[in-house]
Amino acid sequence: MLSTASLVLVDGVADRAAPKSYRELLSRFETKHFAVVTGDEDNTFRPE
Repeated sequence: MLSTASLVLVDGVADRAAPKSYRELLSRFETKHFAVVTGDEDNTFRPE
């Protein structure tokens, strides 16, 4: 079974019509989880 954090990420990337930012995705994590985002400095994707 997937954790709640994993489900948040899957839901976030599955909805191509309404892409989510890192901030939006991470705000849905339970407070007991700790998230780290690395490597985004070379990310050129910009949701339209």
